[in-house]
Amino acid sequence: MTPSESVFSDFIEKLKNKKRLSNNDILFLGKVIYEYRNKQEEETLEIYMRVNYDFGKLDIVEGNVLTANKVHLTLDVKYQDFSLTDNGFLTIVGNSPKLGTYRVTIIEI
Repeated sequence: MTPSESVFSDFIEKLKNKKRLSNNDILFLGKVIYEYRNKQEEETLEIYMRVNYDFGKLDIVEGNVLTANKVHLTLDVKYQDFSLTDNGFLTIVGNSPKLGTYRVTIIEI
């Protein structure tokens, strides 16, 4: 298991208000803070974490502020670095032509 995969699993275990779906994937409500190109945008959205098929993918449901046209809403342990803060928040760091270097912080609501 890679370090990002371990973080992904650890974060799921620490979620207090998660809903386990029929396919065993996880759904929860989170505050998503997106930092990119000297901007910071945040929104409270539903988040799906895939634990069976496509383990390690995290899908943020598109909102009014955070949209697929502006930011990446599907994040994956294969392509981004996942870590946990001392407060237990999930932090995801990546780099792409669309956004440059970006950081996503997810806090369970």
